[in-house]
Amino acid sequence: MPMGTWPRRKRLRQAGELNLHGFYHGVDGLSQRVFTKALGWSVEEMEVMCAQVRNECLDRRIHTYFPIYVVYGQKPVATHP
Repeated sequence: MPMGTWPRRKRLRQAGELNLHGFYHGVDGLSQRVFTKALGWSVEEMEVMCAQVRNECLDRRIHTYFPIYVVYGQKPVATHP
């Protein structure tokens, strides 16, 4: 899954734009607990880092791409005697 509008194929560009939007607005929530509780950063340090991440997300020279795995299942039909 691409992140950003750098792909040439229209469908991947649209998916990348939606992915970028979600990540751009959610990076604080994804990072806060890990950086403040687990790594001991202050909230201000974490916010500065998140601002830098958001700026780099908008850089079209960086082609971020990561795999997506979809797993699904169905509950078996219950059989009654």
